[in-house]
Amino acid sequence: MSRKRSCSMQILIAVFIFCSLSIGFAANSTDILYEIYPFIRVYKNGTIHRFIGTQRVPASFDPTTCVKSKDIRISPKFSIPARVYLPKNTAHKLPLLVYFHGGGFFTESAFSPTYHKHLNSLVAKANVIAVSVEYRLAPEYPLPIACEDSWLALNWVVSHFKGNRHEVWLNNYADFDRVYLGGDSVGANIVHNMVMRIGLESPEYPMKLSGIFLNCPFFTGKNPIGNENGNTYGRSAVANIWLHAYPNSTGLDDPLVNPGMDSKLSKLGCKRVLIFVAGKDFLRDRGLFYKEALSKSGWSGNANVVDNKGEDHVFNLPPMERAVLLRSISSSSSPSSPLASAGIFSRSVRRLCRLASTTPKRHRLIPNVHSRSLLRNHFRFISTSARPSLQLKRHFCLSVQATATSSIQSAPEVLVADNDLAEKLGFQKVSEEFVEECKSRAVLYKHKKTGAEVMSVSNDDENKVFGIVFRTPPKDSTGIPHILEHSVLCGSRKYPLKEPFVELLKGSLHTFLNAFTYPDRTCYPVASTNTKDFYNLVDVYLDAVFFPRCVEDVKTFQQEGWHYELNDPSEDITYKGVVFNEMKGVYSQPDSILGRASQQALFPDNTYGVDSGGDPQVIPKLSFQEFKEFHSKYYHPSNARIWFYGDDDPNERLRILSEYLNKFEANSAPEESRIESQKLFKEPVRILEKYPAADGGDLKKKHMICLNWLLSETPLDLETELALGFLDHLMLGTPASPLRKILLESGLGDAIVGGGVEDELLQPQFSIGLKGVSEDDIQKVEELIMNTLKKLADEGFDSDAVEASMNTIEFSLRENNTGSFPRGLALMLRSMGKWIYDKDPFEPLKYQKPLKDLKARIAKEGSKAVFAPLIEKFILSNPHRVTVEMQPDPGKASHDEATEKEILDGIKASMTQEDLAELARATHELRLKQETPDPPEALKCVPSLSLQDIPKKPIHVPTEVGNINGVKVLQHDLFTNDVLYAEVVFNMSSLKQELLPLVPLFCQSLLEMGTKDLEFVQLNQLIGRKTGGISVYPFTSSIRGKEEPSSHIIVRGKAMSERAEDLFNLVNKVLQDVQLTDQKRFKQFVSQSKARMENRLRGSGHGIAAARMDAKLNVAGWVSEKMGGVSYLEFLQNLEERVDKNWPEISSSLEEIRKSLISKNGCLINLTADGKNLVKSEKLVSKFLDMLPNSSPVGSAAWSARLPPTNEAIVVPTQVNYVGKAANLFQTGYQLKGSAYVISKYISNTWLWDRVRVSGGAYGGFCDFDTHSGVFSYLSYRDPNLLKTLDVYDTTSDFLRELEMDDDALTKAIIGTIGDVDAYQLPDAKGYSSLLRYLLGVTEEERQRRREEILSTRLADFKEFAEVIAAVKDMGVVVAVASPDDVDSANKLRPDFFQVNKVL
Repeated sequence: MSRKRSCSMQILIAVFIFCSLSIGFAANSTDILYEIYPFIRVYKNGTIHRFIGTQRVPASFDPTTCVKSKDIRISPKFSIPARVYLPKNTAHKLPLLVYFHGGGFFTESAFSPTYHKHLNSLVAKANVIAVSVEYRLAPEYPLPIACEDSWLALNWVVSHFKGNRHEVWLNNYADFDRVYLGGDSVGANIVHNMVMRIGLESPEYPMKLSGIFLNCPFFTGKNPIGNENGNTYGRSAVANIWLHAYPNSTGLDDPLVNPGMDSKLSKLGCKRVLIFVAGKDFLRDRGLFYKEALSKSGWSGNANVVDNKGEDHVFNLPPMERAVLLRSISSSSSPSSPLASAGIFSRSVRRLCRLASTTPKRHRLIPNVHSRSLLRNHFRFISTSARPSLQLKRHFCLSVQATATSSIQSAPEVLVADNDLAEKLGFQKVSEEFVEECKSRAVLYKHKKTGAEVMSVSNDDENKVFGIVFRTPPKDSTGIPHILEHSVLCGSRKYPLKEPFVELLKGSLHTFLNAFTYPDRTCYPVASTNTKDFYNLVDVYLDAVFFPRCVEDVKTFQQEGWHYELNDPSEDITYKGVVFNEMKGVYSQPDSILGRASQQALFPDNTYGVDSGGDPQVIPKLSFQEFKEFHSKYYHPSNARIWFYGDDDPNERLRILSEYLNKFEANSAPEESRIESQKLFKEPVRILEKYPAADGGDLKKKHMICLNWLLSETPLDLETELALGFLDHLMLGTPASPLRKILLESGLGDAIVGGGVEDELLQPQFSIGLKGVSEDDIQKVEELIMNTLKKLADEGFDSDAVEASMNTIEFSLRENNTGSFPRGLALMLRSMGKWIYDKDPFEPLKYQKPLKDLKARIAKEGSKAVFAPLIEKFILSNPHRVTVEMQPDPGKASHDEATEKEILDGIKASMTQEDLAELARATHELRLKQETPDPPEALKCVPSLSLQDIPKKPIHVPTEVGNINGVKVLQHDLFTNDVLYAEVVFNMSSLKQELLPLVPLFCQSLLEMGTKDLEFVQLNQLIGRKTGGISVYPFTSSIRGKEEPSSHIIVRGKAMSERAEDLFNLVNKVLQDVQLTDQKRFKQFVSQSKARMENRLRGSGHGIAAARMDAKLNVAGWVSEKMGGVSYLEFLQNLEERVDKNWPEISSSLEEIRKSLISKNGCLINLTADGKNLVKSEKLVSKFLDMLPNSSPVGSAAWSARLPPTNEAIVVPTQVNYVGKAANLFQTGYQLKGSAYVISKYISNTWLWDRVRVSGGAYGGFCDFDTHSGVFSYLSYRDPNLLKTLDVYDTTSDFLRELEMDDDALTKAIIGTIGDVDAYQLPDAKGYSSLLRYLLGVTEEERQRRREEILSTRLADFKEFAEVIAAVKDMGVVVAVASPDDVDSANKLRPDFFQVNKVL
């Protein structure tokens, strides 16, 4: 378990600069014109920042409600969009609802998650077809533009009343005798004004409304009524919204917002009105007044009110979605500060910056922050258990795409726990604040019985976070906090497994799961977007920390901490243990040794003077009794700080906690764990340390020197911490920063060491130095550092540099971009920086005032007056300075090992034979316990890929083709975080044709049958313990220009570099030692595979259709279909019956496959890692290859080429169809051009989208061009049509011939294609893609040529391609997975069009 190091602020600031340039955020202009919280902030330079309602989701099929949706554009002239919703039941014409969203006229959208979710639910429950209207927002488009847009949209909808207009769903399904309008909040206001306009245009208006409903309508007036009396804030908030949304209105009595003042109200254009009001809503009485005004006006219709007494504004929306509206118009609290923003202040700016990145570039002083190894690996790996598709499509880019998590829009949440319930559960509310910086309601509780402190932070962030933190100050370097952090997660009272939380990992939606050991505290955080999943993880962690099994099981202590290991009394005793071995590695790293030496020398008199992670020379002094006592003392509620964050129920949080906390009584841990301050030195200290270095080279030039200061004897105030953060960035934050620049340009060293300002402990520090320093230059480096600091204090900083730092850091604070790190966890760690030392936990969350004060000081006094005294006081005149010099020692490692061996030899010599026998027995028992640990999982953070600037060259993946023992080896030198990714490829072309369908089952058997000495479970667990996963699967693809396919078995594996030998040994074991004789398990494989295929046939029929068409058009497709299509399903159905009757024959066939495939001849190795680990792996590869059979080369088998090219309908019990049509374009003489990628993508996104999805009603319609086989395919997904869709396919060439597109449209098409080609890949995917390109003969020259062709695509290319794809119409083969009725109908319309295949 290597330590988790904080990231340097300097590198992060560079990231923030890039982000600010990319995003153009308004924080660079802090002059605010006005703010309508929580909707918008408008700056004087015209920039507008929306706090909420900016997220968008695509139209889709909603599996929960079975409602389909699609997006439409009202007209080319006005370009007003809308979203149409269609329910599942469309047997008859449906009522039509036109809906208008809320959002204060400033935010929200018909396409937002809030309204998409709401309309799905509404449409399903009411069984109506609905049109959700998008209108332009204020202040860019002030009222009445929203009303005008809505009127145009409504008229467009009404124009379909004869059933012959553009929108098919409206034509086919809408009953225009039953039309309703509805909306919420300002959307209800729009509804009223639309119906007024209808009434005034009657009788010319072509449609009569059946009715309208207004949910919590947004109305107001100059004079207060009812509940408005006395609520000055509420009236002011509503007036503020209206007057800024409609600056040219006549005021609060404008008829658009006060219907009671409309003299024409009696003309309201409908006869039925339903008004929903909410008892807690500030606008409630305006809704009631609206009904009265209608009655008094002489209107002849019928109005009813539904009064929801216990509800609040827009109660129809989900709770978290409506929170901002409640805050804006229902709250009686004071208005927000005009400086409110989405940023978050940390204990200092440095902590925020460090947490926003995970790439340390400078040595951090805090050396022993450790994270749980299993979960640390969770970030590094992606499981290889899932097999890729059997046939690769779109081979040009060969990219493995990963998803990016969209950012969360922070918004205030008013939900807090009920005070009475909190008291009943045993909690006392200490304080409560609304934190503007993070838009959250935070409540601090104290558990009355134990004194446990709880921060309950509520907002609308679905990424919920929990953390429990204990103050755990060690008194020695035995590593007890670190070992305990490991051990408590190895089973607990309620979860008596070895790794219970890993079991949850397998089905968890967690976004963070880890544990950290700091020098003085231990943290256990989890995060998830799924509420049930979240509470499951919380419960596992609470049970783990309070009731772990490790305090009763010495074997867990031995496994995670340390133990004597003796396999045989005749052998030597050794030390073993997870933490012990980890820390031996840590103590072999020069930077780590430097960090530990610096910290311990700075803090000789308190807990920071020892290593909480553990010193390998001291760890074996820890006893199990001390281990148990440490847990009993510190892992107690009295010593706990507990954090909850997100959109879950605050009451449920307290309920869960009470179940645990109420089992305890208070103890003395808070006093015993208190951290004492280090007194400042009266004079500097100098220490000399040695680090293990390789023998050879000029060791005199490998010294390290670092100067370290303890800045203060007491914690600093927030403004001083912030100023030091700015100073740190000024000095070291960028390559141009003076201290950094001068040190690197001096030529005295190779790289910076020291982390600058560091404030994660009780007292802040500052460190700076160089490594790669000549022994003769040590003094020069010290003098250069001191002289540069003095010069900066004397002369100050360039004003432009100060401004840049200010803007950059301010932006980073306000943006709060924590990357993959959950926002709530970043908040927790910042808050904990004060809270853990008994300070105010709210203070680190609030940056506005200290930031404002600091900026005011700089503006008034100048930057030199602010920063020069800091340099002088805290650094230059500070006697508490520790200079650490590190010397390379080539003999240190061997000396340490010899010392350890001497100790162990003495221990063995003191033992009797009985003692040794007992130790050997205990070693064996522990090994048995360790055979089935929970394997590590993988979590991948993928940033989104920017396409602003299109590079002219394709993404380069370094590939070196070499030879080891006569076998070709591809090596990709990429940074992989010390992970080795390996693929072993075997040629499958010699396999007998009749054995092809057995290949997938053979692959499964290799991984899921046992060896002679290992049961399947043991083998699987061994793979889990030693590696990141192994998978085996067939791969088949065409090779352009060749008839024979590329057909291989690929074995993929991954492991940490130190486990590379284990990886290759296990791959060999899987390939050669697994016994293919377990009839019972094999039969299970067959049954499972058959069930999967049947399920795939029903649910993913487009894939089945595509595979079947390929099998009719090329050899590679035929091979793939034998192993994963309808032919494979037919084989499985037959095989299931044969297993019992002919098992010896089947088992023999499996063995024959192994003998045919697993051979050194025709093998290929693919490795992805950094250069150092690639070199190390070469010997392992050589050893692995030597273990493979060296059978004689066998010629390719004579495989049948294709299925008959007939149109085929695969009939299945379904209500939708999957319709495909394809042809091989290469057989027409077409020569591939890069423009084909642009054109095929464009066809999918325009023609097929509009005709198959939008007009045809299918869930999806798209085309695919396999540029290796030449097969161009059309496919539809969940399609209600069959022949109609084929007609659309056949007219695609006409579409291209008639196509007109301007330069902007063409540019967008090209950029979108490059986005596909350059899809983001992690290093392992880059290496794998390069392997596939090698197998398929795609050279770097071809990639460059295709890219140039893509970038130079012109409209003429589209016209030319129209003639090419006409071949699909004329000679294409059709395969449909379809319902029997639709197939029968098709064959009646086109006799014998389909050959029917009933598979199920």
